[in-house]
Amino acid sequence: MKNLIATVSILAASTMVAPTLASAQDAFSADQKAEIKQMIEQYIAENPKAVLDSLEDYRMKELQRVENEAKEKAAQMAESFKTDKSYPTAGNPDGDIVVVEFFDYSCGYCKKAITAVQEITSSQKDIKVVFIELPILGESSLLAAKWALASQKQDKYFEFHQALMEFRGQKTEEELSKIATGLGMDVEKLKADANEDEIQMALDKNRELAESIGVSGTPAFIIGDQVVRGYVPYATMEGMIEEIRNAEKEG
Repeated sequence: MKNLIATVSILAASTMVAPTLASAQDAFSADQKAEIKQMIEQYIAENPKAVLDSLEDYRMKELQRVENEAKEKAAQMAESFKTDKSYPTAGNPDGDIVVVEFFDYSCGYCKKAITAVQEITSSQKDIKVVFIELPILGESSLLAAKWALASQKQDKYFEFHQALMEFRGQKTEEELSKIATGLGMDVEKLKADANEDEIQMALDKNRELAESIGVSGTPAFIIGDQVVRGYVPYATMEGMIEEIRNAEKEG
């Protein structure tokens, strides 16, 4: 019985009660299971703060674990993007420092972030910006993302990207065609390329990439090993980049 009580006490004090108890139940008789249930309920009733504190402690540790994993994956991604030529980019294609942006053309803060991206690419000569299309805000976002990716085949991605970020209004085929025409693009080719299976496959890959580091909204950035979820002004981005340069010098 002492062993049973000790087991129950550990289970009750732990935030992993459910999965641990589920695996332990097979070793107990029906009477023992009933006694365990009663003792756990009594423990929780008599020690609510301890249970809540334990839950909060576990939650914080789990958040930290997830964030540490995200940082590790982000660092690996940033390194791989230095040589990966499959994603659209701006700035120095051989840049020593990579900034990755996840975005949606219908996202207001993504439109605001284009200014920081433009400043980075124009003023920082060792920066490579990698664009990850993540259309999560509806069909018009998906349509715009497909056309933007297709614009790579006419070497007009960054021009088309900037035009879409500056555009205000519903992103229909008619409006996208007007933007493409203004950039001197072959609209019919662009439309056909946007419907190719490889474009949807690229978007599926982008979504998996975002999920792997816990990015579910836009904008989001990878800068060094940092995953920044939300809008980043130029000054903040510049400061983070400078920290990376200093770290590399010290390393």
